Amino acid sequence: MFLVPEVLIKAIAERNRFRPKDYTLMLATAACESSRAIRELIIAVRDGRRARIRIPESSSLRERWRYISEIDAAFEVLSRRAQARWA
Repeated sequence: MFLVPEVLIKAIAERNRFRPKDYTLMLATAACESSRAIRELIIAVRDGRRARIRIPESSSLRERWRYISEIDAAFEVLSRRAQARWA
């Protein structure tokens, strides 16, 4: 289960001109401190580039919508780099 609904992530990706086969979503757990676990949503593009969005595991389901802007920014950066390579 992803921290942010996959339907929202897919909509953000499409807005940034990514098709579902252009990227992969992964979820990882990273421990910054022994008492605080952080979940990382990793967006991997086919050419090997990645973007990581860190979401505290302690955040409630109601708070997770706040990270949508970070997901959008990650797709924008990945999109810009792809366009620059083809220009």
